[in-house]
Amino acid sequence: MNSKSVNNEVNSTKLAAYVDEITMRLDENSIVESLVRELALQKLSQDELIKNLTSIKAYMTMRDILLPEALARYEGLRQIKIDVAMPIKPDKGFYGIEYTDKGLPFRWTGPENAFFFDLHLCRTTPLKLSLRLARWGTAPSNRIRCFSDNKEIPLVKKVTSLLIEYSGVLLPRESLGVTRLEFLVAKMFRPNPADDASPLLGVVFHNFTVDPATEQEVEECLDMCDTLTNQENDVAEPADTVHSPSEG
Repeated sequence: MNSKSVNNEVNSTKLAAYVDEITMRLDENSIVESLVRELALQKLSQDELIKNLTSIKAYMTMRDILLPEALARYEGLRQIKIDVAMPIKPDKGFYGIEYTDKGLPFRWTGPENAFFFDLHLCRTTPLKLSLRLARWGTAPSNRIRCFSDNKEIPLVKKVTSLLIEYSGVLLPRESLGVTRLEFLVAKMFRPNPADDASPLLGVVFHNFTVDPATEQEVEECLDMCDTLTNQENDVAEPADTVHSPSEG
């Protein structure tokens, strides 16, 4: 049986059901008046449907007029740099700024194991995220994970003599508004483990950047998304040691 025959059979069944329903409502003593009432009820339903469709059409017309203007006015940024010396609120998971004996600024994350950035980004194209941490206060084995839009963003880790860099790609989305990028630190510690009042520290923040992603970076990200596991892709990691700030 083809789809046309099935549709005809379904329509016939519905028609028979409607006939039975209307027949039950008809008054045998005033058939004409009952039929007129049924027609009037159908007209009321029709008018309500037309009213709803008119409202939807008006809304869609207004949307089509305002959306391009809104996209142009509220278009987010494709390039951002957040440096350690910039003001960062403590409620975003950071301690206050400090300085090494060489006068270089740094700040720890904590006391929670998560820190985040709320950014007004342009989400129409893929964006490359790069988080850089000072190696002297961050053991290379400490793992960082990134989440946004209720999804994990796979990160590639690269370690140099001074920095640990995590990079990933933020894929486009249709919805407008602020993008929250949340980073989770696997290992927290206290400088003085015996003292419960000692601050709980995560990693040493250096900077965070957002840039347009290349096609190759997007392809690599998609491949990683398909095979996302609890393991990171580590590249050329030196020995797992934590240095003093004076070496940073």
